[in-house]
Amino acid sequence: MANADMHALGDSEATDALDRSTGNAIAMLALSTPLNIDPVALARRYGERWGGPAPQVLSATDGTFTFLLEGALGFVAAMPAPIPNNDLDSAVRSAWWWRDAGPTLAGHRAHAIVGITGHAGGPVATRVALTRLMACVVELSDSLGVYWGDAGLVQSAGTLLALADRLGDGILPVMLWVNIQIGPDLAAEEEGRPGRFAAYTVGMHALGHLDIQARDAAVDGRWLFETIHDLAGYMLTAGAVIADGDTIGAHDGDRVLVRHQPSFVRDGAIVIELMPQARA
Repeated sequence: MANADMHALGDSEATDALDRSTGNAIAMLALSTPLNIDPVALARRYGERWGGPAPQVLSATDGTFTFLLEGALGFVAAMPAPIPNNDLDSAVRSAWWWRDAGPTLAGHRAHAIVGITGHAGGPVATRVALTRLMACVVELSDSLGVYWGDAGLVQSAGTLLALADRLGDGILPVMLWVNIQIGPDLAAEEEGRPGRFAAYTVGMHALGHLDIQARDAAVDGRWLFETIHDLAGYMLTAGAVIADGDTIGAHDGDRVLVRHQPSFVRDGAIVIELMPQARA
């Protein structure tokens, strides 16, 4: 990532109030062949993989299935065309963690929309259910990867399965739900401070939390990434609200001051900004 890749999101998205009650979420799977799944087999697979009874199949019409799942409505909709390029292109370009995203996803010929609606557990529990359902679809289909629209990111099908498996250990899939972009801070470099890093997240807002950023950071890039990743995981797992002026535990055990500041990528949004120059 370079600063040129940072984009300002729309004002309406940036100023939406945080909503920790939302129980709706969708994502898309890129498929090499059109989806052809028996909904009963999919429901059975969900019950076997995650324990408990299989979700109840409510309907199956023209490639669209609905399920009663954890008290919510789960659905899978087969789409005979690729994911629209306007959704996918920027996510592929920014996927620094998956170097083969472009050539891999260029071969997809169809996609599936997978969603959860009406989940009473809030945004995190909703996305846990969605991740579980998507893992089962991946295992029964020719899936190449996932497009997670809330975060504007793509991950390979194998990575989705590996991250979903860790749910059994209580580890939330931060790298599936939250897009962490990091790279040289070109603005600082232009002002005569080379070697500084900037970073930001996309996706925390949809999960009921403030997004995270850092800039003009004279620190190791890996340290910055791991600190942001661990902070996001802590916030999502514990439901923690980080106040302006708090200090947080960094990846290496240091304490880092955080402030609530305007986002430099989302017009009108307030985010958590790490101040690594104030490490203690």
